[in-house]
Amino acid sequence: PGSDQPKVQQQWKQSQVRFYGNLSQKELTALLLKSTAFVLPTLAEGMPLSVIEAMKAGSIPVVNDLNGGLRELVTNDVTGYRIPNNDPLIFAERIAAIAGDGEKRKKLSAAAVSFANTYFDPVQNTKLFEDCFIKAFQHAKKKTAFKTTGSRLDQPYLPNLLVKTIRSLI
Repeated sequence: PGSDQPKVQQQWKQSQVRFYGNLSQKELTALLLKSTAFVLPTLAEGMPLSVIEAMKAGSIPVVNDLNGGLRELVTNDVTGYRIPNNDPLIFAERIAAIAGDGEKRKKLSAAAVSFANTYFDPVQNTKLFEDCFIKAFQHAKKKTAFKTTGSRLDQPYLPNLLVKTIRSLI
């Protein structure tokens, strides 16, 4: 919460909301593994690594519905929830629904983990990039010059006399 953090912490003191401050990667991973939902009511994001990390840990993302990467990561009612217009009441409803329905929670969590591990596996993605570069390099080595001008009349199977005649008529 920035400079308002002490005030905000005091307001939420009697709730189940916890403020952890700065955490190491190990502490963060352990916390995400215990979390049910990962709430990101941001006003601007590209492709948030925090959401990918949360999904890999099985924490269900509940995020503001922004254009860009969040729409690619979070599919409503499949891998989490995108909240229109950052509406706090809808955020609360979705979080309560996740907390109150164990089967839904397991389904969403499993789908989030599967999606994140499928599309954001560093070993697999490195291999895909390597393959792409190798193919591009091999293609560049095989590349032959091609004509940028001419017509089908320049093909070798047409006799020269026929080509000259057709061109003189055009």
